[in-house]
Amino acid sequence: MAPELSSHGEAPRQRRAAVRLRTAAGAMAVALAAVVILSGVWLHFQTNVGAVSSADASSSVRPFTSSRLGPTPPASPTRGPAATVHTGTFRLTGSLPTPRVAETATLLADGRVLVAGGSNDGSDALASASVYDPATGSFSRTGPLGSARRNAVAARLLDGRVLVAGGDGPAKPTAELYDPKTGKFSPTGSMIAWRMDAKATLLLDGRVLIVAGDGNDTYAVVFAELYDPATGRFSRTGSMATPRDSGFSATLLTDGRVLIAGGADKDVNTLATAEIFDPGTGKFTATGSMTTGRADHTATRLSDGRVLMAGGSSPTLVQQDSAELYDPTTGTFTRTGSMAVARFGQTATLLADGRVLIAGGSDPDTAGGGLHSAELYDPTSGIFSPAGSMHVGHWENSALLLLDGHVLIFGDGDAELYEP
Repeated sequence: MAPELSSHGEAPRQRRAAVRLRTAAGAMAVALAAVVILSGVWLHFQTNVGAVSSADASSSVRPFTSSRLGPTPPASPTRGPAATVHTGTFRLTGSLPTPRVAETATLLADGRVLVAGGSNDGSDALASASVYDPATGSFSRTGPLGSARRNAVAARLLDGRVLVAGGDGPAKPTAELYDPKTGKFSPTGSMIAWRMDAKATLLLDGRVLIVAGDGNDTYAVVFAELYDPATGRFSRTGSMATPRDSGFSATLLTDGRVLIAGGADKDVNTLATAEIFDPGTGKFTATGSMTTGRADHTATRLSDGRVLMAGGSSPTLVQQDSAELYDPTTGTFTRTGSMAVARFGQTATLLADGRVLIAGGSDPDTAGGGLHSAELYDPTSGIFSPAGSMHVGHWENSALLLLDGHVLIFGDGDAELYEP
């Protein structure tokens, strides 16, 4: 049976580039506005021989203090810092042997972190891999992969091995397994469809769900696949109601179902729709939609089973500061407090105490670069509060909670640890 595909006119990275372009345009607009303001003030001063009062000056500037990317959103009643917050600290740790982006990052059962594939220049895929050891604070080489791949998916299996599949590069639909005991990769069955920018979720029964993704930079793959470690094979399962090729989220719920939300469709439109995959039936069913479209957002399952959706690019390709919560018991999304900084492409990590660390990303003020700032979300109060700044600005990077409660954050070649 031919793969069930949906036509797609742009690559995911073109959509991300559009967001960066919109960001850069916003920054240029601010600079131009500043020139206009200063020129106007100087001319007014020259004409009136310095008779510009402070009231006149403030009224001249006031129109330019609104959001440069659109109307200023209404203030959220839950926005702002909490009364008492333990912000934690960031400190640098060892650097990766090979700088890379679009890699996979997986926490191993022994507490180390496997980093595999990616790209070190934004074009050629890498086959190299490395392992971070929290005990030494350093990365060491392992592997390499059997095939170079970037924008692949990875999931740690119940037996401790790591499945790495798909991605851009010569690997295409192939997959392989990493054995932490030997430090080697070995081939396993191939996926039915070639996917990059897909999502892999380990199910409660040990199988791995592979959903969506961009096929050959041309199509959004609609049907999903299941990998069975017992047989080493992929099999076809249900199809999603909405094609999603990138920027969406896939979150395992406490009851074993998987929430798929947001992302971009075949026409590069940011989506607000969401659906649920049920492993028992192998089918996707619609659930409530988010309050706004989001792509390249974060989705974090909280300790109480709800899912926090934060940031991401909006339907108009503008970064967002808003956040919302999905309640699996009602199948609905509701707004919660907003972040202090609008961002997309950030990371979100559930801490041991139940709070969520939001770090990095890109916002209008970075002109497409990475943010240093971080925030903490408290599910009890529904409030975001400052969590200090990273030493290096990160965007579309990786972050994982280590067994000791620290968070490893890295992108390109730089890495640092967050200590709650």
